Amino acid sequence: MITNFKYCPIIKTGDAELRALSQLSSSVKDKMHPIIELTRGRKSAKDSKGDINKRIRKLIDIFPYNDFFLDITSDEALSNEDIMSFHSS
Repeated sequence: MITNFKYCPIIKTGDAELRALSQLSSSVKDKMHPIIELTRGRKSAKDSKGDINKRIRKLIDIFPYNDFFLDITSDEALSNEDIMSFHSS
């Protein structure tokens, strides 16, 4: 029997997904090792490019003591200059 099994969901950093993750209890988060696809933030009048720093800060708030894998999106529709700079580095 596997006793140290970790659930590895694949999740994008959309508003709904981040809200759902923030509702998880610590005991559930301890059983997860999520693979999180970093996408641009929601564009708005105040933020025309979709700041990824807000997404990263939110992830740190949600998982302050838990590990997660961070994948950088390659989907151009979910990307912006900041994300594309990771691909060109």
